[in-house]
Amino acid sequence: MGFLGIFIGENSVDGFFSYFFLTLLTGGFVLSLFFYHLLYANQYYFYYNRGLSKLKLILISFGVNLFLFFIYKCLSLF
Repeated sequence: MGFLGIFIGENSVDGFFSYFFLTLLTGGFVLSLFFYHLLYANQYYFYYNRGLSKLKLILISFGVNLFLFFIYKCLSLF
């Protein structure tokens, strides 16, 4: 999707990163959760033993992705 943003956006670098983060925060995030559940479902017990529930793990990972997006947007203003 990032390379599609190069062709669609006015600025190739900004278009690439905009589409990359759009994919990262939406469909890419959902697909990564799905495939992680299929391949590594037993590893959730490790995190649960450390006091992290599955929902908390999902929210933390989404928050990290959202934080990276905000850093990019702040840097792109300058």
